[in-house]
Amino acid sequence: MNLVYVNCPRCEETFYVDPEFFEVPDAYCHCPYCAHEFSVYRQRSA
Repeated sequence: MNLVYVNCPRCEETFYVDPEFFEVPDAYCHCPYCAHEFSVYRQRSA
């Protein structure tokens, strides 16, 4: 199982997400600590 750790931009806590969140523009992570919703989408360079 592949997991990627991210930091919440609001509370700065670290938690893990599935790598698919980085590939889907409309996918948002929900911080389990402060409930902040944010995108970690990264557009692939050509």
